[in-house]
Amino acid sequence: MNYYQHHIGDFNNATRHLTRVERALYRELIELYYDKEQPLTSDKNRLAKLTICQSEEDISALDAVLEEYFTLEDGLYYNSRCEIEIEKYKANTSAKARAGKASAEARKNKRSTGVQHVLNSVGTERQRNPTNQEPRTSNQEPRTKNHKPKEEEALPDSLNMNAWDEFVLHRTQINKPMKALAKTKAVNILKDLPFDQQQNVVDYSIAGGYTGLFANQSQNNRGNGSAERVIPEYIPEGQRDGISVINSTAERVND
Repeated sequence: MNYYQHHIGDFNNATRHLTRVERALYRELIELYYDKEQPLTSDKNRLAKLTICQSEEDISALDAVLEEYFTLEDGLYYNSRCEIEIEKYKANTSAKARAGKASAEARKNKRSTGVQHVLNSVGTERQRNPTNQEPRTSNQEPRTKNHKPKEEEALPDSLNMNAWDEFVLHRTQINKPMKALAKTKAVNILKDLPFDQQQNVVDYSIAGGYTGLFANQSQNNRGNGSAERVIPEYIPEGQRDGISVINSTAERVND
């Protein structure tokens, strides 16, 4: 990948608590991730060399960034946001390649069909008019309408994009991808919550393998007994053991 979208607001919200060195290292690591289109090596000496970490402060900052923003699996460091963007990039590239081949094939067939049509017309005209006379041809292109796909509704600025992308990827990985209505309702649930609580809700829901949005009771109960409102997707009663739904009623989200 030679290009990726850098959301300034998301980046600032997610890294505001870091030092300048840690913020710079985080940016370098995700750019290295995108450039290679694959997870990072777990060899910290190699990573330190690639990111020019030389001092003890640099090494300590590298360890802190890897611990907070990356997950170590099978000897590689994964980042969920990077995985989502790379998957989108590859899908878009494949779609463009298929479209290019289809367009070339269509042009080839069109030229072949057009030549054959003219030859047939000439042969038929000569049979009907033995004298030397130019055949009459009428080539007219079919009228088509350009229907532009409906653009997706813009996501609100109050939405934690890191948490949102992780939840969308989670639904895809469990073979329960969200349709437009489900996405709209899920966004409406998260957008009014504090930024860090959105991440907590998504983390708890993914860890539990749930299709809906749930909050951990131990994290959401306050001293005065109040709680933030989270409306989950409907889950059968038999699957709710250990789940704290921060609302007395559950509203179904139709996919």
